[in-house]
Amino acid sequence: MRKATNAALAAAGSGLVLFSGCQESVPTATDASLIPINPITVEVLLDFEDFVTSFQVIGGFGSPSDLGRGLVAREFKGTLDARTLIRFGSFQRSVSVQDSLGVTRQDSAFTTLGGQLVIVFDSANAISDTPVTLTAAATNTPWDRETATWDLSIDSVGVRTPWPTPGAGGSAPLGSALFDRSVSDTVVIEVDSATIAAWSDTTNLARGVMIDVTDAGARLEFTSVSLNVDARPSINLDTIVSLTGAASERTFIFQPTPDPNPPGLRVGGTPAWRSIMTLEIPETLTGPPALCALVGCPLTITAARINQAELVLTTSFDDPAFVPLSAVLVDIRPVLTPALLPKSPLGGTMVGALGQAVAAELFDTQTGTTVSLPMTVFVQDLIRGVTLLDEPAPNTIAVMTTFEPLLLGFASFQGPGGPGAPMLRLILTVSETVQIP
Repeated sequence: MRKATNAALAAAGSGLVLFSGCQESVPTATDASLIPINPITVEVLLDFEDFVTSFQVIGGFGSPSDLGRGLVAREFKGTLDARTLIRFGSFQRSVSVQDSLGVTRQDSAFTTLGGQLVIVFDSANAISDTPVTLTAAATNTPWDRETATWDLSIDSVGVRTPWPTPGAGGSAPLGSALFDRSVSDTVVIEVDSATIAAWSDTTNLARGVMIDVTDAGARLEFTSVSLNVDARPSINLDTIVSLTGAASERTFIFQPTPDPNPPGLRVGGTPAWRSIMTLEIPETLTGPPALCALVGCPLTITAARINQAELVLTTSFDDPAFVPLSAVLVDIRPVLTPALLPKSPLGGTMVGALGQAVAAELFDTQTGTTVSLPMTVFVQDLIRGVTLLDEPAPNTIAVMTTFEPLLLGFASFQGPGGPGAPMLRLILTVSETVQIP
């Protein structure tokens, strides 16, 4: 038997169960001889130790390439450096050009003159108080967009290739440009024809461009990168045509990586983190005294008595470089086969298709704020032992983001052992026992 940490008690109104010999009465009757039942609704908060039997934080879900965005940073919050790697696909092999007679013809013998990298930034997530300098460099080491890190260009099964120096070092400088978000959200960097020719060889896994920022304290995100190529057709030498190539592969690398052993719960980030908890709901409650005085103890917790169940978390501050810049969409999903963690399949969302948005400031200037996440059906199933489909009820949950990865920054919540440890909030409705003489 368990004793609830706290119980906020409130009457929830009354109802009538109607008995009068062999006669029937309608529910709206007010006959004083009928037997009253007074259901009482109570709120119970269970301590972490009273409903969680195991807890762990697991990372490594997804990669920066899954975000579909670019990121550059230099000593952001004093620690974070980030660079973006981009690889372009094949370019057009022919262009449509009018000859001297005005007839449109296809020309595959055009000459590449050069081009421009066009980078469009997300001004809302651009952190720089003054204009900053962006640089571009051509990569010379084969790299893999799914596994590249600050130290390794490839980190796949059986292949671990380091960069010549960490951070995509060894790349050949191409050019630079000034970014001033108060003027424009676009930066253009010139690229020579020899580099464009090298990038057109799709068999060369070393090809690509590395984008960096040189100014300390800056952190910039960009949404798109394209390559405009200037070419002179062989049919009409007085004409310059422009070809456009879109990025076919994109990722970013960064240092340092977050501490793999956080002090509490960690949710989200890139690669994403999940906080895993195995739950066991007590069968009965023996306190506190206010609860027992109102509904009697021991109080049996049944699925039918649960109106609502919520996981209550308290936000906390972790690494300043990884505080999220926008709301984190937090979700809870059942872990269907805990023995297969971290690769266990997951069940459906308990929170909703888009998760619950938790504002970024709650992990920065407003830490210590409580966040409640619904999990009523899961708790009801756990108490019954089976789901409504008569399948064994899962007992393990993953607190995670709706999409993985979602942001570079992650959500942090206080862990077990402190005043802000996770709690389980139960709303129970208890009715008086009716005895028929």
